[in-house]
Amino acid sequence: MSSKLVVRLVAVMALLPLLMGSTATGGSRGSCRRVDLSIRPYWASSGAWTAEGDLLIADATSKSILRYSEDGRALGTIPEKIGADLADFFPQMIRSTPQGNLFVELFHGRLAVFDKHYVLQSKSDINAKSKALGLSVQGMYLWEPIGHDLVTFSDIQGPNDKDWHSGFVRFPADRPQDFSVLYTMQFKDPTHVFYQLGHPYITSLGNTAYALLMESKMVILKGMNGGLVPMAASAFPADQLSLAPQLPELEATDDLPQVMRAVEASTMPTGLYGWENSLYLLWRRPEGNATKWFLTKIDAAREKVIGTVSIKSTSANHLTVVPGPRFWAFIEKGPAKGWGLQDVKSIFYVPSDDLRRTFKDGTDLCR
Repeated sequence: MSSKLVVRLVAVMALLPLLMGSTATGGSRGSCRRVDLSIRPYWASSGAWTAEGDLLIADATSKSILRYSEDGRALGTIPEKIGADLADFFPQMIRSTPQGNLFVELFHGRLAVFDKHYVLQSKSDINAKSKALGLSVQGMYLWEPIGHDLVTFSDIQGPNDKDWHSGFVRFPADRPQDFSVLYTMQFKDPTHVFYQLGHPYITSLGNTAYALLMESKMVILKGMNGGLVPMAASAFPADQLSLAPQLPELEATDDLPQVMRAVEASTMPTGLYGWENSLYLLWRRPEGNATKWFLTKIDAAREKVIGTVSIKSTSANHLTVVPGPRFWAFIEKGPAKGWGLQDVKSIFYVPSDDLRRTFKDGTDLCR
């Protein structure tokens, strides 16, 4: 298993210089606005807001974490010393917590946690073995910080060397060996490919974890009694999203183009977000050569869909969404042409107040 190729959309590519240009407003709709990027990441699978209101985007291809202001101005990279230290380990993905802590995934399954002043708090290797469980966690395809913990989708080995499963696990960020298994599925299950794509299917509200289970009949899982259990059927827009699509396997880098073409031709969710006591499900639907985007708001306490709005202001091939206290950033991306090769030209900013209002079916997100 040591030679197994773990394929992820945040894999490190050959280094390329950053494209430079001029920052300009590229269009707006109602309360929303689009900003063309002057410094463009080559790969933007994750982002985070800092306590000061800067938007950070992890670009594994250029080995950097880029900073942007709330109005889209490029602010360079994170502080030079920290940025240089991270570059040695190839930053892959980034997340932030409401307390302002930054969690950064590094190459080869390492994790670094910084406080809001970019002071390193901990660094650990998440490839860990639990002596109590007789199991080992190998890598992580997806992850989300919950307080000082991490919930990941990982491969799990044990108790015997030939025993492999995949599933969701939770552990303290500085003590990965103390992990607990929340939910398991067969190793190389057909749904495995969805978690390889890097879509954020894990989120949280407070200390409660939520995860999107991409089986044929999709369902949202909720953390309860040390595990993950299905939420009520009313917590998922099944009338609009019936069954998960079937995607080709993603076993090698050459498989990426056909997998992404299948994604673009599918109606499917691409993100689950926990924000201010509600869950938000981002999903896509093809229409001709374009993509229509939708956002469903879910009452997590009542486990009931509130409503679904369309995002008429974008028809991007792919979106990376970063919820924040003042704005939600929708990073607009073109087709994935290869590993680390994707046009990332603009960010679409939506005022957070537009997300706080009641969602009415059929209306536009941007008022």
